[in-house]
Amino acid sequence: MAKAMKEPEDVPDDWFDRDEEEDLVSETNNLIITTSPDPKPEVKIFTTQKYTQYPLDFWDLLSKYIKPEQVGTFALICKLSNSVVSGQSFWRSLYNDYFDPEAHNDLPVRLLPDCMSRPKGLRAGVIKMLHMTYTPFLEKQGRVSASWPDPHLLTGKVCLVNWSNKVAKKTVYYYFKLRDNVTKKAVKPCDIDEYITSDDEDDCIGDSQQTKLLLSELSDITFNPEEGCRILQVSGTCWSAVPPVLGLKLLGVTLSVSHGMRFHKLKLQFGSPLSDCRRNADQQETTQVLIDNVCGMKVLDWWSPQYPRDGERRTTQQNIDHYGL
Repeated sequence: MAKAMKEPEDVPDDWFDRDEEEDLVSETNNLIITTSPDPKPEVKIFTTQKYTQYPLDFWDLLSKYIKPEQVGTFALICKLSNSVVSGQSFWRSLYNDYFDPEAHNDLPVRLLPDCMSRPKGLRAGVIKMLHMTYTPFLEKQGRVSASWPDPHLLTGKVCLVNWSNKVAKKTVYYYFKLRDNVTKKAVKPCDIDEYITSDDEDDCIGDSQQTKLLLSELSDITFNPEEGCRILQVSGTCWSAVPPVLGLKLLGVTLSVSHGMRFHKLKLQFGSPLSDCRRNADQQETTQVLIDNVCGMKVLDWWSPQYPRDGERRTTQQNIDHYGL
């Protein structure tokens, strides 16, 4: 139970004589927070704070000066700044500020202005465009790619698909697309009710509820089918047979030195999605993937320029050889 005790304030004779800044400042005195009646001692917290609450227009104006690497920090300031970042106008403004039609005309078709005019998936499209064109992001990716990633961070993710590309006689690429084992919530069409009036309900095609759901999905700027996905790219000098691990959870990763001491050896252990990663993988029924002569490894996030566009097998235009022939 929380009780707030405020001291009586002087009531002005004329409310119009009050300063406008006083309306933005709220003062809380002697805020008492008590717990439920238990044998434990009662907890009381006394605080006196002064804070300023700015209107939504202030945060909207301030968002025009936010750099791409500062978006996350700006969204965490307060609820109003988060609502500005969640709006369609913010991402359109960010796209128009950093997209150059002459210098960036070689981007994928999905990231060009004609396709970016539709709101569905706008946020993910702007983030991908910035990681392909924004200089600070490109420099950061160069530093990250210069070192080997930690594959143990992928433990607990579920494999959606795996494939391999044999580029040359002694160069093979293995790909494992992994996603967090979390169910995604369904989209609720409640936000679109205000756009459909009673006069428009007669013009809706079919069921009005289905129409609202369709409009809600088409206006969802946060739509991203690759959300939470990461691709483990492993390059080797020789072919290694990889069993199918579709739908299995990555339980363990072991990276060691190969027999000739020239390359690495990667061992991945996959098991049931219901398995516990904290248990010893050797005590569970697992499927083992062993890749020898590993000469390189990368972990690609969904916003990476090297991430496959469709998230699956369109990494290059080379032939796929699953049997090393």
